[in-house]
Amino acid sequence: MNWVCALGFCLVFVSCSPVSVPDQEPRFSITFCDVGQGDAALVRFSDSTTLLIDAGSYGSGIDTILTNRNIHVINDLAVTHAHEDHYGNAGLVCRQFTVERVWLSARGTWPGDKAYAAFVRLVADTLGIDTIVMFRGRQAPGGVSQRVTCLWPDTAAVITESDTCNALSLVLSISNGTCTALMAADINFESEKRLLDCPGELSATILKAPHHGSKTSSSTAFLAAVAPDAAVVSVGSGNPFGHPSDEAIARLAQTNAVVLRTDRNGSITIYGKKGGGLLFDFDK
Repeated sequence: MNWVCALGFCLVFVSCSPVSVPDQEPRFSITFCDVGQGDAALVRFSDSTTLLIDAGSYGSGIDTILTNRNIHVINDLAVTHAHEDHYGNAGLVCRQFTVERVWLSARGTWPGDKAYAAFVRLVADTLGIDTIVMFRGRQAPGGVSQRVTCLWPDTAAVITESDTCNALSLVLSISNGTCTALMAADINFESEKRLLDCPGELSATILKAPHHGSKTSSSTAFLAAVAPDAAVVSVGSGNPFGHPSDEAIARLAQTNAVVLRTDRNGSITIYGKKGGGLLFDFDK
């Protein structure tokens, strides 16, 4: 374990010797799982309920990561959109773990993706798991103890040419009272611009950087509205897309946030401490 701690309400980046989790473990944590070029983030709440946001590609190892963390029940699994690097291993998770509910984007589908359609049939018909369609303004259904609100997609918005499957993926705001995380999936500049209509909703302590740090995401205006203390880029080493882009990394650095990457740090767990501040654990 490689630990870094941030103390107080204002983030202070301090290098620490390896330590164990304090006896009074922080109430809230997010593990940005190292699943290569893809997304998977495990949210654990103070009452031990769990939310898994995406599951990485086929064979990306999310099942091993969950098992190693002694996770057997996923109360809620959010599949942000119909791209394989986000939902590919979700079927495996639903078969191997107890999954109570699956959230789907109201618009983040891909008509030609037969594999995604097969995944939805597996969940709803074969396994009989409750499916919930999420859209802007909808709060999480039961099971998640803290406040989780869907900020995007907006079902009332007019679809434009830039509204790809990525652009219509689920954006979730997760708060435990002292810490807020904005999970921005794969949205692009256009979606970020629309979200700026309600900038107060975007403010967050932790940001899951949009679209693996692509050059068409993490705009300056969006990052200013979020104003994160920590930003995590979920990305695979040597990926063919050139993620993360130098431009996006530069914009993230300008926020003065601690910028972390799964290709360099491995799985990254961020704890929201009871009195404020963050605690980081790297599993590389």
